[in-house]
Amino acid sequence: MRNITKEQLESAHKEIVAIIRKCEHMEGKSAAGTSQHTLLKNRLFSMRVAKQLIEEKLTALQMNAAIENANIVSLQELALAIEPVRSIIRKCRKAQSKYEKETAHYNRHEPMIHAMQIAEQLLEEQHQLQQEAEAR
Repeated sequence: MRNITKEQLESAHKEIVAIIRKCEHMEGKSAAGTSQHTLLKNRLFSMRVAKQLIEEKLTALQMNAAIENANIVSLQELALAIEPVRSIIRKCRKAQSKYEKETAHYNRHEPMIHAMQIAEQLLEEQHQLQQEAEAR
């Protein structure tokens, strides 16, 4: 797995906080039980878990400590959080495919894709660490 810099984490954190804000704003605008409401609920949960992992990682970097033993959410919750993040990546890439590279419409998806890739990596790493810890 690749190393993530503090700057990349901070950038991803900023993007995820913005996504959470947008999702929270939209939360009351879709009826409970609809597919849009479920998608929004799952996305919001994933973004909050990803935000928490990024904050833990940033704190660990600042304290020069490892987070290997930090079980911030359950193994099952981590597994559930990964797919909505992957979905966001797929949707952003699909949206990008409609535009030429290096255009403003194409480039506006890049920060979210990068943030989601970092979130996905942290979720997968934490999931693997907790699987290994439970196996011991």
